[in-house]
Amino acid sequence: MIKYGRKWTPKMVIYQQNRDDVLKRIKEEYEVKLGGQDMFKHYQATIQKVIEELLDDELEKAKETAEEWSHSIPPPEIQVQVAGKNGPAYMEHFSNEMWRQCGMRVFVLSAWKNEQGQVLFGMHDDNEALGDGDSFMKMKDWEDIELMWQEYAQEQFETMQMKLKEKKAMMCPGLCSGINKAVVPWSAIVESEDDFISPMYLLRGIRLKESSKLQNSDATALLNFWYAHQQTDEDLMFQFKA
Repeated sequence: MIKYGRKWTPKMVIYQQNRDDVLKRIKEEYEVKLGGQDMFKHYQATIQKVIEELLDDELEKAKETAEEWSHSIPPPEIQVQVAGKNGPAYMEHFSNEMWRQCGMRVFVLSAWKNEQGQVLFGMHDDNEALGDGDSFMKMKDWEDIELMWQEYAQEQFETMQMKLKEKKAMMCPGLCSGINKAVVPWSAIVESEDDFISPMYLLRGIRLKESSKLQNSDATALLNFWYAHQQTDEDLMFQFKA
């Protein structure tokens, strides 16, 4: 059975965050072609070298990130890699299981953003291989459906991006300090959050960081949490203590 979820480990996080460096090391140290079978023989040894070079606080941060990605949504750049690598396999597995378990035929339209931020489109039709069925794409005119899907998906991605920018703008620290151009020492806050913010103003499992680096799900959860405080007529929804 294919696993749609993923339990992230510190090693996986370190690889994703240092992917270019790991691949470059493999190519230079072992003189192998990137993407070839020989490359994977040296993956474990190379990533272990990278881990051994990390400082203790960097390794601890990788552990925290692994926990965060496992229980929340990985950042967009990681989702892009998963979409390119596993997206087709996920859709094929879904189509086959729907037929095998439910006797249902499925035609999948998909849309995702690549690393350059472009919206890409795809479709998956496995019906010809299921129960002596015929291909939907070969039997029917589906071009109008494709055009409508592309229009819809493009609008949705643009709307999501706009909403995320609005949410992050609402989390401007200047609103909390009363100084619009306030400079917040985010690196220090990330290192020692309890020194700056009382836990009563934050959600467990979500680390406050500079708004442009917040994931959509975390931004939404925090805003909903603070809004709930506002609805109960509490005097203070959020403040820095230092």
